[in-house]
Amino acid sequence: MSPTLEKRAREAEGCCRKEEWDLFKRMSRYDRAHSLRVAGGAGNDRLLRTAALLHDVGKGHPCLKMHHRWMYTLLELSAPGLLKREVNRLDGAVEGKDPEERIASLGSAWGRAFYAQAHHGELGASMLRHIGSDDEVVALVAEHQKDPGGGGRARRLWELDGGA
Repeated sequence: MSPTLEKRAREAEGCCRKEEWDLFKRMSRYDRAHSLRVAGGAGNDRLLRTAALLHDVGKGHPCLKMHHRWMYTLLELSAPGLLKREVNRLDGAVEGKDPEERIASLGSAWGRAFYAQAHHGELGASMLRHIGSDDEVVALVAEHQKDPGGGGRARRLWELDGGA
């Protein structure tokens, strides 16, 4: 990481609990850098800053490799209708209550990966809930990909992450 991002990481560490910071450190270099940039816009709002740092932690799921993420992004940019149909098909094919069960219920590696990418907010929220993160941080991470309308922390996180 660049010296600037290293400095941001040292400054950001204080807003997270140890277990949350451990999850942050396990994220890919790219995701950590992106999350630090997003958190940089959160100001002194500790809950928003924590959610910003951890909003993409679900992308670290073991079934989701970089080539899956590249293909997903390529489809987002070049064939969003096709991607939406595929995600809807996967949503209809999964079984289980929690995101891990739903991912495991899919037969193909690509299907599991695309489902994980499409639902990385929910996966991250599950991870954060498991370690006892604040309920609002969990909710913010779970919903960060959806335009919440209105204002508040959810809207701000969505905007900081490039949703606006």
